[in-house]
Amino acid sequence: MPHVTTQPADLTGLAPWGERAIVWLSNLRFGSIVAYTALYVFLDWISFVYPFGRLNITPWNPQIGFAFVMLLLGGSRLVPAVLVAPVLADLITRPEDMPVPVSVTVSLISGSLYALASLTLRNMSFRPELPPQRVRDLAVLLAAAGAAATLVALFTVLAYVAFGLVLPEAALKAGARLWVGDMIGIVICVPLGFTLLQRERWHVHSLELVINGALLVAVLAAVLAISRQHQLSYFYVLFVPVVFIAVRLGYEAVVISLATIQVAIIAICRFSSMTAVEVTTLQGLLLVLAVTGMTAGILVSEQRRAERALRQQQDVQARLQQFGSLGELTSLIAHEINQPLAAAGTYTRMIVEARASALPEAKIDELAQKAAQQVERAGEVLRRLRDLVRLGRSQQESVAVQQILREAVGLIEQDLDQARPIALRLDVAEGVPPVLADRIQIEQVLLNLVRNAIEALVESGRDGGLITVSARKADEDFIAFSVEDNGPGIPALQQETLRPLQSRKPHGLGIGLALSRTIVELHRGTFTIDTRASGGLVRFTLPIAS
Repeated sequence: MPHVTTQPADLTGLAPWGERAIVWLSNLRFGSIVAYTALYVFLDWISFVYPFGRLNITPWNPQIGFAFVMLLLGGSRLVPAVLVAPVLADLITRPEDMPVPVSVTVSLISGSLYALASLTLRNMSFRPELPPQRVRDLAVLLAAAGAAATLVALFTVLAYVAFGLVLPEAALKAGARLWVGDMIGIVICVPLGFTLLQRERWHVHSLELVINGALLVAVLAAVLAISRQHQLSYFYVLFVPVVFIAVRLGYEAVVISLATIQVAIIAICRFSSMTAVEVTTLQGLLLVLAVTGMTAGILVSEQRRAERALRQQQDVQARLQQFGSLGELTSLIAHEINQPLAAAGTYTRMIVEARASALPEAKIDELAQKAAQQVERAGEVLRRLRDLVRLGRSQQESVAVQQILREAVGLIEQDLDQARPIALRLDVAEGVPPVLADRIQIEQVLLNLVRNAIEALVESGRDGGLITVSARKADEDFIAFSVEDNGPGIPALQQETLRPLQSRKPHGLGIGLALSRTIVELHRGTFTIDTRASGGLVRFTLPIAS
């Protein structure tokens, strides 16, 4: 007979091992059915505590949560296994207490109703492989599980009454215990199963989670050690650490913490003298705690997602603004190129006309010199534009501050030689840690700033020009760089706008500062111009490499 498979739930977001496990279980193979049944029987066996008589009505039913998880992920192909597993559990663990007709009837009731609930959620495009993104998602899961658990409790108890295994006057008590057991099994096990299957690295805070889990168990043990008259009243003390975990670590940590509390409750109760009614009440309180903690965890996780989305949106807007500034810059550069080229063309035509008119050679030489100056002006614009686009994509890495300064000084030496007697001084603090940066781009920033300083000093005609490049720690996270000269200073207007093609130099293009600011901000640094300084002073910061 050909092997038939079913399409499992959308597995996006699951860990690789989770994907393989779910695909394997969702295929109707003998091995997958045996594995599911074995796990179901094991969970049924360990949870058979405080039963109602000898019936499988207990205040904790993790096997129901396990079945719900498999139905949500595996789909309708697992329904036969879901119907058969409870019967096998009764035959294996309670062969003398559960007649086969009763076991089959109860199994059909439970399996069909929970299968209906899970398949309804699947048809509603409910995505169980991801943690609930909103409180509404958790509410939908709880509503479907609650409705199914209510119907299962009602029809199961009616079946037991019909078979004479439960007295009519005890039906309400039996139904309440069954409902609490099924609901707590679903509410604890379903989120836990999805959390463990996630691709998300929920274990990042594993040490802190272990510490908080140990604290929860200690608080629980202290509560249960109190006199039985008050222990249920003090159970609400657990709300404080659970909400703290929700705020501190988020939804997934709450889910794992609640599972820890559940296991601890059952373990402690098995060695105590608590009655079945008290344990059922305790499980009901845990159900309230679970819903409260998960709701708080979802709200916290939702807030963090919103904050991440806001930061991403701000980053996108910042990049769009940079692209907008770059577009404006390109338009202005095109305008600047057009002017000198047009002027050069005019001078060239005048030279041709001058030669035809036999004008003096001195006049022709003057026109040729003016044409050459305009061509050089266009070449300068193109060179600056090449510097802008040549930077390309940022490749940030850990790089020593001394290396950046050494390379930049090596590139600027020729400019300094031509601008004597201007001197360059390096002031680097001892023990400066490396920065996270694109070395080429930061060298370009320093070149732009030092060249600006050189040109400003040359234009001012001041003797004894001095440029100081310094680097030192600004704080625990950033290194502060500065380029300072004793020239005429920088106008305040340029600090306010930093727009391209605005320059403090008579013939400057104003590209350098705008380009430098863009590069630094792409490195998550800050770029400022001190207009109060007696000379030119530009500061920028770069993040320290961790």
